[in-house]
Amino acid sequence: MFNELREFDTLKNNWSVLCPDLKRWETERPKDPDARTAHSLVAYRSNVVLFGGGGAFIPSIKLRMGYNDLWMFDTQGPLKHWERV
Repeated sequence: MFNELREFDTLKNNWSVLCPDLKRWETERPKDPDARTAHSLVAYRSNVVLFGGGGAFIPSIKLRMGYNDLWMFDTQGPLKHWERV
């Protein structure tokens, strides 16, 4: 369940995994954002925009990995994939 992007269909009242374009995956594996928590995620036009968050806890330094990055996922384009902005 973690590191998945899901969408809610208000007409059918159900959740589904929003899958990237699998044909593109056959030739190249696009980079996805690392799994994270405490991030911001908003809808903008046909995109989902992801900003920041916290990643894995690093016991040796007693800190959580922090992200200061911006990603977009086009939900309606022909090539559904994450793109770092």
